[in-house]
Amino acid sequence: MDMEHPVSEDRRNRGRTALVQIATTTVPNKVYLFQLECIASSNPSPPSSSSSSSSSSSSSASSAVVPNSTLPAQFWSIFEGGLSKIGLNLGGDITGLYNSWERRGRRTKVPITSIIDIGHISHAKSLTITKTPTLQELARLTRGMYLPKPIHLTISVSWGTHGELDKDHKHYAAMDAYAVVVIEKILNSSTRKFFKNYYYFFYFRP
Repeated sequence: MDMEHPVSEDRRNRGRTALVQIATTTVPNKVYLFQLECIASSNPSPPSSSSSSSSSSSSSASSAVVPNSTLPAQFWSIFEGGLSKIGLNLGGDITGLYNSWERRGRRTKVPITSIIDIGHISHAKSLTITKTPTLQELARLTRGMYLPKPIHLTISVSWGTHGELDKDHKHYAAMDAYAVVVIEKILNSSTRKFFKNYYYFFYFRP
């Protein structure tokens, strides 16, 4: 599991979590991309009494913002159920997701034991010196591969689009989620082979 959010080119403005990508651990592996703004837009909630009594200027200013309550309960059940969730710095990502969609009070509903952090695993196995390595670093250490992180995709406002993501954004998001699955499998393999001193030339591919 991984998440993305829109960031302005000057990095001064950062939007709420806009994409959650989930890769299956079973073969054949599949990656599902949940565009939260699209999901919220397709599930509008009725206006509250307070919003209907607000001034016209206030209404127009907030009209572009999709109500926070419109993400369906089925989506939140992914996090609040007992399903194991594997990721890198995933606890922080989930907190950011809940905070940005005004679910702070529900964050405690996410079972701590259901979160598996590959950064913590790599540190426990003395592969990395910190619990917060980058995904690029783990891809290199576990597979000897280079995981591309183009700046125009890592820093992009397009993650928050209400339309369909373009091919490059989809591929970037899918590869991040898939990489987590591959790395976790290698870290927990009894026959693992790490590449601490490996000079890599090849791109990370499925």
